[in-house]
Amino acid sequence: MLLVAATAASVPILAADIPHSPATRVLPPDAAARLVAHRWTRLLGELTGLAGSSPPGGARIYAYAALAEYEVWRQIAAGGDAARGSDGIVAKLNGAPPLPAAPAGLDLAAAVAATYARMIKGLLPGKHPKERIQLLLNRDLNERLRAGVAQGAITRSVNYAADVSDAILRWARTDGRAEAFSRRHSAAAELGTWVPTPPLFSPPTDPFAGTVRTFSLVSVDEVGLAPPPPFSVHPTSALYQEARRVCDAGKTLTDEQRDTAFFWADATTTQTGFDAPGGTPGPAGHWLYNACSIELQHGIDPLRGCRIRASLAVAMHDAFTACWHFKFRHNLIRPETYINQHIDPDWRPMIMTPSFPEYPSGHSVVSHSAAQLLSVAIGNRPFTDERLTHLGIPGTRFASPHQAAESASASRLFGGLHFPIGITSGARLGQEIGARVAHRLNVK
Repeated sequence: MLLVAATAASVPILAADIPHSPATRVLPPDAAARLVAHRWTRLLGELTGLAGSSPPGGARIYAYAALAEYEVWRQIAAGGDAARGSDGIVAKLNGAPPLPAAPAGLDLAAAVAATYARMIKGLLPGKHPKERIQLLLNRDLNERLRAGVAQGAITRSVNYAADVSDAILRWARTDGRAEAFSRRHSAAAELGTWVPTPPLFSPPTDPFAGTVRTFSLVSVDEVGLAPPPPFSVHPTSALYQEARRVCDAGKTLTDEQRDTAFFWADATTTQTGFDAPGGTPGPAGHWLYNACSIELQHGIDPLRGCRIRASLAVAMHDAFTACWHFKFRHNLIRPETYINQHIDPDWRPMIMTPSFPEYPSGHSVVSHSAAQLLSVAIGNRPFTDERLTHLGIPGTRFASPHQAAESASASRLFGGLHFPIGITSGARLGQEIGARVAHRLNVK
């Protein structure tokens, strides 16, 4: 007997609803679980964007969900024998809770689907379409029934997924996120500091995200970042020259540079607000999609691929936490404001300026942390970024993760969002964080 009717016409269709081929019922258990994990990862990215999550807030959601998936997967793969299990990740992280061992006789794909469904409900309370989540979960569980998995095994798998997910959700509630989100921010009024930018003039996004507990870094103070150039409007000053480079670049963009800016903003037009929080998975989600593509393109073992994705999510969370710490410590003016006030009052960036300080570039920090970890895991292999292929946009080929990270960094200059120093300093910070996380989590 199936678990639920397969239609719910009143619920909006999301990309994760699109049928995937082959169906999980004709795949080996680990390949079936990977297919399930990849489409739930895409769904999580869509829902995180639609919920209006900030870049660090989104990275936090991805990290807890990916960690839950990996810990469930590795325990089930061990068949209840801890000695045969893959090396755990959560036990290596700050404030980590104990997690229950898996009983024998569970179905991996069912457990992975149930893990994502429960984590989405816990991490995005009140911000997810409940009917859709339940429908997608039931679809996956029904596929396992059709594959010949016993109802009892599916029920036990769902229950085990709930036990692990709930332990991780309890851990998440102790990381300081709720306290950071509720704090009031007082804007600085000093010359050269960040101010809200047009057209929305929004208040700062998630100003205390840099106080949230890191996963692998001891704290954000473990890594360093040199300060930006001092504020000056003199034409020979370092900051003026930085702003001039942004201004000139925006006036001479090639079609390829425009495409690069749009691509890494996960958009195809310059519609107002497309690069603001909401509607896109953000750079952390984009890189998780890349990790999924790399798994398939290079034939990586499903369990190892799951471990890489979880480690990647940890690195990106810590990268964004450190980035936000430094952004609001330095509180540097955005190029748009500087250029309009001191160089060209009519200049506009191609992409709408996000509502937080400039230094360092978040795309640079997170992309280079991701590239560093992926390069340790898979080497400097080429891959095709397929993030937007579901929209009919061809994939973009990169010679290595590092080349992709350089493209992501350059996109913020082309978009008119960052000074070159914010991009290069962010890249160095991201590389350092990625290397530290890869070493501590034994990524290889």
